[in-house]
Amino acid sequence: MTNYDAHVRKLLETSPNMAVPWMLMASYLYYYREVSLFSDSYFDYLCTMLIQHWTMFEHRHKALILQTDLESGSLYRLKESDYPTICRDTAQMLARQL
Repeated sequence: MTNYDAHVRKLLETSPNMAVPWMLMASYLYYYREVSLFSDSYFDYLCTMLIQHWTMFEHRHKALILQTDLESGSLYRLKESDYPTICRDTAQMLARQL
């Protein structure tokens, strides 16, 4: 597997709220570990999907993502310390599996 596009696409069919942590993990890895969890086109798709259905999503880390982040297609404004420990740890585990 070269990325998690297909895996996450299938997961979100039944658990759409998981888009929030996957977006955070992908962003963390991209900006702080130079690892791409998703293809660019799938990351863009996630941004669009989150924008379109923003009010529907419920996740404890949703407040970390601003709609302006999604509109720009980047969570670059987040500092490494802004990402929850569970997000950083899980992201690094996923990166090792790539």
